[in-house]
Amino acid sequence: MSSLRQHPLANVDWLTVIVYAIMVLFGWMNIYSAAVVDTNPSPFDISQEYGKQFIWVLVSFFLALLTLYVEGDFFNKLAIFIYGFFVLLLVLVLIIGKEVNGAKAWFGIGDFGIQPSEFSKIGVGLLLAKYISSSGSQFKNWKTRMMAAAIIGLPALLILKQPDVGSVLTFTAFIFAMYREGLSGNVLIIGLGAIVFGVLSIV
Repeated sequence: MSSLRQHPLANVDWLTVIVYAIMVLFGWMNIYSAAVVDTNPSPFDISQEYGKQFIWVLVSFFLALLTLYVEGDFFNKLAIFIYGFFVLLLVLVLIIGKEVNGAKAWFGIGDFGIQPSEFSKIGVGLLLAKYISSSGSQFKNWKTRMMAAAIIGLPALLILKQPDVGSVLTFTAFIFAMYREGLSGNVLIIGLGAIVFGVLSIV
């Protein structure tokens, strides 16, 4: 255990990291190719969308590295606070957020924008993992399942209020984590069907 604390990079799945890094690189290149202008051809020009995206790539890399050096128990203890903080941001963005493409989903900070719905997925993942792990075999009862659904559903409803249907759809991935812990396949199919029909009715 002590060796893992001293060398956190030794336990990293580097193949997955490399594949992910390549996908991020391709994504950034696609943004550059779609938005490049003759007057600002540099891909590192932060006044353009591709330059801003590059900044976020660097920030994400730093945060990922920092996370590896933090003990997992730290996130377990703070999961409820992290979740609550991001839910609060989702409420605030509906009040004081900046509207972009018809969705009030952004906090404008100078030339940059922060979309709290993206960060809220972290809070949901942490709290859901903490709750499911503490519930153990009790996850098979409806009370525990409904609580897990509420953890996912609260931020999803706030994001739907913006409205940002695309981000809401990404929350359906958490349902598969519940299925892995014992959620009935029938419930999974019915739930996904209800989500699809709900989104289609809104659209």
